[in-house]
Amino acid sequence: MTSERIGGIGSISCGEYDSIQIDGIGKLKGSIKANQISASGISRSKGKIEVSLLNINGIHKAKRTIKAREVAINGVLRLKKASLHADKINCTGSLYCGHELSADQISIQGIFSISHIYGDTVKLFHDKSTHLPIGRKSRLFCRLLFGFRIPDGASRADYVECTELVASNTKFKTIHAGSVTLSQNCEVDKIYCDGPVTADSTCTIGKIISSQSKGETT
Repeated sequence: MTSERIGGIGSISCGEYDSIQIDGIGKLKGSIKANQISASGISRSKGKIEVSLLNINGIHKAKRTIKAREVAINGVLRLKKASLHADKINCTGSLYCGHELSADQISIQGIFSISHIYGDTVKLFHDKSTHLPIGRKSRLFCRLLFGFRIPDGASRADYVECTELVASNTKFKTIHAGSVTLSQNCEVDKIYCDGPVTADSTCTIGKIISSQSKGETT
């Protein structure tokens, strides 16, 4: 298998690769299989991606599902109508997923907006101080080139299903979990949990539903 690198402006066609490195402005065309993909510039992909290690240090927009063993995000990853499936996801940047995010271990400390999360251990911490890798001019260029805006708003996860959830500064609609720990202004409509639910005084919870109690707690 070959290795490919984009240092300026370019594209990489569908196929199997050992490694792909994007330091400039690049496009991944068609389905891609690789051992490692590192995106430090501004890039987008149109086909499905299967990769062992995915590193996002720049900005990447994906139109199709990404499957990986391990994902590390220090920049911005946006999947508007696509899913991200992995064994382990670690994000200290910004993550936007309009479909499904799933992994055994999920740790996000940054800015995020996710429709559905499935995992074993899920840790979500909204951090307004997260440093995005580009300035205002580059954000405008990214919007003109790829047609999407990079927001700085509050973080949310509409639906979460996991064994253990720890979160702060996050808005939820529904949580299904074995145990839940919330802090720092979390807002939840409904929690389904048969284990412990811990929340500090800054959090707002609509209902806690337990099959053991066969009722609802408000």
